[in-house]
Amino acid sequence: MHATINEPFVLSSYALNKGFPRSTDELKRGPAYVYSTFSEVKNLDGYTTITVHGDGVHVLDVSTLHPVATHTLGPATTFSCPAVSSTTNEDGTVTYAVIESSSELDSEESGRTIWMWRHRMDGDSRKKQSAMASHKVSSIFLPKDLPSRVVLLSSKCDLSVTDADLIVKNTLQPGNDRRVLLKSFIFSRHSCSFIPSRVAPAQGSIFLLIFAMDDEVYADIVFIGEDDEFVKLSKCRLPLDKESTPDTISSVSCSDSGHLSVLTRPGSWYFFQLEPADDTINVTAILEPIHLTSLSALTPGSNAGPSTKYQNEISLLALHSTFVLLAGVTKAPSREIVLLLWDLQYSVVLATHTIPIPSTLSQTDKKGLTLELVAAGAAQAILVLTPTMQHVKSTGPEASSSLRSTVLIVPFTVPAASTIANAMGLASHSKKWLLQDESSLSTYSDVDPTQSALLQSMRAMIKQNRPEGASTAFFEWSKKATTPQGQQPDIALGHEFVKELLDIVLQPATRVDIPYSSKVLQFLLSRRAVSASMVEGGLLHALKLRNDWRSISLAFDAVSDIPEVEIVALLQSVVAQHRNSATIPTDDAMQIDSTPSELPSLDNFLLSCISYATSPVPLRLAIRQHLPDAEDLACVLEALSGWVARAHSMSIELLPTAVVKNARGVMIAKPAAAKRPNEPPLEKVLSFLQTLLDASFLTLLQHSPSHDILRRIASDLQPELTRVEDMEQLRGPLEPFARAQMKALKEGIEGRKDGQVDWRKRRKAANAQTSVAVGLYRLEELVI
Repeated sequence: MHATINEPFVLSSYALNKGFPRSTDELKRGPAYVYSTFSEVKNLDGYTTITVHGDGVHVLDVSTLHPVATHTLGPATTFSCPAVSSTTNEDGTVTYAVIESSSELDSEESGRTIWMWRHRMDGDSRKKQSAMASHKVSSIFLPKDLPSRVVLLSSKCDLSVTDADLIVKNTLQPGNDRRVLLKSFIFSRHSCSFIPSRVAPAQGSIFLLIFAMDDEVYADIVFIGEDDEFVKLSKCRLPLDKESTPDTISSVSCSDSGHLSVLTRPGSWYFFQLEPADDTINVTAILEPIHLTSLSALTPGSNAGPSTKYQNEISLLALHSTFVLLAGVTKAPSREIVLLLWDLQYSVVLATHTIPIPSTLSQTDKKGLTLELVAAGAAQAILVLTPTMQHVKSTGPEASSSLRSTVLIVPFTVPAASTIANAMGLASHSKKWLLQDESSLSTYSDVDPTQSALLQSMRAMIKQNRPEGASTAFFEWSKKATTPQGQQPDIALGHEFVKELLDIVLQPATRVDIPYSSKVLQFLLSRRAVSASMVEGGLLHALKLRNDWRSISLAFDAVSDIPEVEIVALLQSVVAQHRNSATIPTDDAMQIDSTPSELPSLDNFLLSCISYATSPVPLRLAIRQHLPDAEDLACVLEALSGWVARAHSMSIELLPTAVVKNARGVMIAKPAAAKRPNEPPLEKVLSFLQTLLDASFLTLLQHSPSHDILRRIASDLQPELTRVEDMEQLRGPLEPFARAQMKALKEGIEGRKDGQVDWRKRRKAANAQTSVAVGLYRLEELVI
């Protein structure tokens, strides 16, 4: 099984209440405006409990997206932590929420008051019940192995276990007020493989508390059994570097197999293993830390402190084995949400998925978002996107009414175990997210000293704003490999060498108003040595910034891995130019091979898009992201409609105009002269049209001018369907001739086989062979 991340879908969204927040203190209740937890339900996909500040608690069925129970509390209510729910056939759904502030509470009850609701399956609901905890509560748990118990955890690592009616059974106090809880995890005793049977009883729950104390980070493991007793299993310090202080920790993950990872804001990602040692549990570093980059929450250097405005834009979720799902936001200018499925054992990304930031959060995009991943079963996760609370008030009451937090379901698949076979070949795919060592270029295996010297010379000329000089140096170097007969230079164009050349020529990280020459790039494209992944930010995006449309045209023919999102992004630019110039008549239409300063015509560029090999799913996502405007879609539809109409008017030649013999003497139809078509084949037009309609049919239905185009396309396709049905009747009579032609072509290539010798000769040869020797798989018996 290969690792995949499928397209997330919206579970629910919630608008920011106009009456919240009312004060600065309410902004400090937590980093997020919306929380989510998940609970398993027998024979169902499970329930998710969504906690919304200034609104209430909502329990939703993940499979149907319908609400199971809703508890609206009003804009004056805030929460200390996410609410939790459990569902049984006897009690129905029971929901617990810790109240931070409410019009019904006094200030001394803040963070200690727990409200409970019972919602039965028959629809009968009991009134709200209230209880008071002995300490402030920052997390609340419903252990799977202890079905009648509730566990309360404070930010100082106080643990309390209660019954279902919130009557306290036992409390564990750490005895040290210097503890500050960073992250907590709960595991079932049966699934927790890093706890040996001799250390803890067979029934109960394991709590892992990651906390800071005196600028150090510790892991505390506590067991809660059926008798409500606490058993301290271990307390150990995490071996982090001196630079990785508790203030710089960005996210923590841990699986039930004991694989613990800690990600810091400078980008260092530590990987540990919890393993038994005698009667305790130790923490061992498995690998050297890896260093991430390209994510907004990672700010190396002095800006890695807690004041970073993007610090909440990252979240980790441990899956089984050494797999970890990471959700983050890429750095500006192309800020978008990225989901990465990592195998930390080999430090590679197994799967990637990118989604745009919802437009309902664009107002706070520059001030930071909050991302949170929550486990929701074996094959999906919950992703919560919400404005950061510290920046909500600055948007103003008139803007806050349009802000909406979004809760997404992220389906994924992961292999059963971490294997080197699944990780092979993915190292280059992971380089985008790993901080590379900026050492000498000669360290690359496929860059020889001559190439390294060329790269250094070209880079120096580019810094001096002499792109033509850099091109001249490259072509002088390439001529040295020219054969004596003057043939094409036979030069080595390795991956790293070409990647460095592209970085020097395109300079994707610099401004666009510097001098630029495309000669080296076009040479590399003609040799088919360029990959779209070699350029940071995308090859087509860099070429568009340089206004090099000639190279873009070559890239469609020479590069095989251009992402669909880049293609559609360029298409949107061409469509916008087409709409702007639609009212200006001109006889000099811009062509795809025009000068670099000109955009191509819509028909010519759309021809390249349709002819390029794409996949329907990423193409649909790209269309939704970059072509949301109905006017732009109508322009594309108009061009597609013209091609469909012209394909319908063309006659079909059933017989070849001329027949010739090929090199092996087989009669074939005379091949047509090879030339670049002015129009794409009808099947490719229909494939692109179907993907376009799948992605934006509802938008087109709401746009009245597009209705006429859709009707014309439907009327042109109807005769094609009739023609296909008529030609299908020829399949039976013509199939023997088609088989005979294919057989002749195959024999012309492979030659006639022994099976085509006359059957009389085969029988005579077989009898002769059996008369002179014992054949294979025969047995002779001698009886004396």
